[in-house]
Amino acid sequence: MTPVTREAYKLLHDGSLSLARMEANGLRVDVPYLDRAIEGVGGKIRKMEDRLRADPVWTEWRKVHGVRSKLGSREQLGKVLFDHMRIPSPGFTAKSAEEGAKQRYRTDEDAFEGVDLPFVRLFIRTEQLKKALSTYLV
Repeated sequence: MTPVTREAYKLLHDGSLSLARMEANGLRVDVPYLDRAIEGVGGKIRKMEDRLRADPVWTEWRKVHGVRSKLGSREQLGKVLFDHMRIPSPGFTAKSAEEGAKQRYRTDEDAFEGVDLPFVRLFIRTEQLKKALSTYLV
C-alpha cells in the first residue's frame, strides 16, 4: 500500500469541499435548450422507427408476433432473425443453459454484430438513441 502524502490528502480534501459546494448550489441548466434537444432526439427516434416499420423484416416480425409485436423487443427480434429468417444464431443466454429454463437467444449488441442487415443496424442505433434520451436528457 502506498503511504499517504500530504499532497494526496489535500487533493482529496479540496475535491470533497468543491463537490459539496456544487451539490449545495446545484447546476445551471439551459431549460429551453434542453427542451429543444429532447424534442430533436425524440423526432429522430420517431423517424428511425418509421423506417424500421417500412422494412420487410418488420413485416416478417408482424407475421410472427401479430398484435403482440413490440418494436423495441430484442427477444422478439431474435426469434424473427434466428428462427424464422434462419440467420445463424450467436447462441443462447447463460440463464437459458440452466436445466429446464426456456432457451433464449443472446440479443445484446454483440450478438447482432454478425447480422449484416440494414434493419438490424438501424434497430441498434435506434435503441442506443432511446437509451441516451432516457439516461441523459429526460
